[in-house]
Amino acid sequence: MIFKQGITVRMKKIVLALALLSSPFVLVSCLSTGMPPGFRKINSHARAAYSADVSDRVVFSVLTWYGHEYGPQMSADVRMGYDEQLKATNESLFRAWSKDVLASCSPLVRLSNSSIELVPGCFTQTAEVDNNLSKLKLLRELVDVPLAFDIPVESCLSTDIWKGSKGAFREQFVLWANSKKQITVPDIEGFDREAFKETLDKLKLVVENRKKVLAYLDAFSKAKMESAADWKKALQEATALKNALPEAIAFDIIGDTSTLMEFEQKTETLPYEYLNVSLKGIAQQLDQEKARLAKIELSTDAGTSNLLEKCETEISTLLQEVSNDERFSPSLAKLQKELEELVAICADFRSQVWKDRLDAQVKQGFFWEASLLFKEFWNELEAKANKEFELYFMVSTQGDVHRHFASILRDRLLEKYYDILPLAFNEYMKKAETAANVQGKYGISLAFTTMIREMATMPKGVALSEELTQKLAQAMDLRKKMEDTIREKVLRRTIFLSDMTSATPGIGLTYGKDLENELKAMLASFGMAQLVVFPEQPGTASQWDYFTYDGRVANFDGQDMTERQTTRMLRMFGESRRVANPSYVKDAGRDAPQSQTATMKYIQEESMRIIHVKELERQAHLRLFMTIRGPGFSNRIEINEFYKKIFYIEESHPFADSKVVNLHEYYDAMKVAPVTPEPELRYDRIWTPGEILDWARRDSLKVVALKLFYYIDGYPLFLEDKVRKLKSNADDISEALDCMAHLYILCQTIDVDSDISKFITANEAPVAASYVKSLEQLRRQRKRISSIKQQSLPNMLEMTDMLLRQWLAKNEQ
Repeated sequence: MIFKQGITVRMKKIVLALALLSSPFVLVSCLSTGMPPGFRKINSHARAAYSADVSDRVVFSVLTWYGHEYGPQMSADVRMGYDEQLKATNESLFRAWSKDVLASCSPLVRLSNSSIELVPGCFTQTAEVDNNLSKLKLLRELVDVPLAFDIPVESCLSTDIWKGSKGAFREQFVLWANSKKQITVPDIEGFDREAFKETLDKLKLVVENRKKVLAYLDAFSKAKMESAADWKKALQEATALKNALPEAIAFDIIGDTSTLMEFEQKTETLPYEYLNVSLKGIAQQLDQEKARLAKIELSTDAGTSNLLEKCETEISTLLQEVSNDERFSPSLAKLQKELEELVAICADFRSQVWKDRLDAQVKQGFFWEASLLFKEFWNELEAKANKEFELYFMVSTQGDVHRHFASILRDRLLEKYYDILPLAFNEYMKKAETAANVQGKYGISLAFTTMIREMATMPKGVALSEELTQKLAQAMDLRKKMEDTIREKVLRRTIFLSDMTSATPGIGLTYGKDLENELKAMLASFGMAQLVVFPEQPGTASQWDYFTYDGRVANFDGQDMTERQTTRMLRMFGESRRVANPSYVKDAGRDAPQSQTATMKYIQEESMRIIHVKELERQAHLRLFMTIRGPGFSNRIEINEFYKKIFYIEESHPFADSKVVNLHEYYDAMKVAPVTPEPELRYDRIWTPGEILDWARRDSLKVVALKLFYYIDGYPLFLEDKVRKLKSNADDISEALDCMAHLYILCQTIDVDSDISKFITANEAPVAASYVKSLEQLRRQRKRISSIKQQSLPNMLEMTDMLLRQWLAKNEQ
């Protein structure tokens, strides 16, 4: 059976092989390939014999097919003729394509050895740049696509080239052509398409950038460069164009070696021209302004110049713009002399402006205003160092890098101020001595000497001359004398605390003495002990002193006591007992409960302990009042305070007052509660009525002293109100200034910035209900006084200046 099956399989294979041999394809393949269609034997060599009406596309299509199908099988003789004809046809097709490109893109390209080559020199014709760029774009598109064409099947079949060819060639060609559809013609030798495209891209980049450069040069040559703005615009456009140019770009690819050179030469001159024209324009403005101001008579506004400020700002802005720009470094070096001269003109102009304004004040006798102007100018120079006045800090004089024009301005300003100070010192010292020795106005004298001190306060690092230092010392000696006199004769006030009465003999008198000691301690804490004194003997209080009267301790009782009984419960744990666990199972598994696995258990009692509490409350009642009168006020002081003190007495019997409430069993010693220690019972000592009264007395003294201190502390408010009234209701403000000086000295003496509670509650804060309210009231008052203190010196100097102007106006009349 197996043998028969093997014979059957072999027979099937033989039959299949015979069938394949009978097919046309197999028969053709087994035959000789023959010559390509259209080839003939000429002198025993296979050569193409195509008629003139057969197109190159037909020939190239047929030869391409033949080479694809039978290339490896061609004989050497056929191969030679085939290669010659294919190369010739390839070159003919490429030549035709080159001519088409030439027709569309001339004069950018020209024919060379059946191919095309660029003619870069045509781009030097500026008038044709746009047209040539369009052609360059078209050329790039044409070159970007390889030479190819659709296989002309019908044209190939209609020719007689198939005569004499193998019978199956025609059918095979049709099958191949229908599947291939299109043929790409290879580039001929000598034409590198990729390199050509790269050259085109480079050429396009060069031509476009050259066009921009030429456009800039053309616009620059036609522009009228008259102002600095024109040069700045040209520089900005040149810089933008230069930054936009590709790195290391050159125009020599199109034969242009001069455009970039011309562009570089022009851009190199732009920074210099921009700086030069800018500086000349500013110099012209300054000349015109100086000529204008020369015609203005000296007045309080003399020397002011908005144009000078504009020029300073322009130079500073210009220097800020170019100082860190490498493009301007050579130009700055060339124009260094011109820049120094221009800044020197500005510095001279600025010095003259400041001098004129100072002279205008001095001429009118306004030395204080001159001093304020000096400090204003000095501070202005520093404040504008990085802004409008930066030119004076950036430019040095005569090449000395360590001496800028700012130092020259300072020196000139100081020189002028040193001329003014002696005049001011002499004038103000005369007025201060007259006020002190003739008029008895110590406050006015102090105000003038303080003004001398403020005028002599020089900027950091600047010292007075020896002569001015001596004059200042004389003024300060007089000021110290006036300050001491004001403290002694004007600011020192007396407080008369009259004896207090009470229902209980001796209580009022004792309370009044203790109140005086408490108030003295409080005044000393606030640094006011020297300003408020207590007379040793009773006397009559003036309207500037403080006086208390109608003082009475109306109630002073400490007998009241109440008693309350209460209890409290305490949870307690006793000692634990360790016993054998009767529920222990020796072979219990790991999952068995702890009651079976533990060998021991712990028993602990929990009990409740009752504590009997006796609460005793001792209470003192203190009520007192008095009237206080002082500068500008008269008010009643009263306190009505209940002082309570609670005492506790606790008792508890360890057995009679204890009861077991629970019995705990534990199998883990860690769960046993700690043993509760025996409770500590309170057993306070109960104060006597005398002790509670003494505590209430000491506490109330602080509160009453605080209330009295509130009125004494308010004296600066009285003086401030007095100054305001004198200033508004009198033509002559000398009285107001005198009072203002008193207020100034008072404010310098008192401390209103520290927290007042630290002076009062050094040991223990009062518990009286009215204490917090009184303390907050005092805090608000001292906040107002703090504001007055901050403004006291400026206000005194301002009023001194007003008095000087008033006197000068009267002298002119």
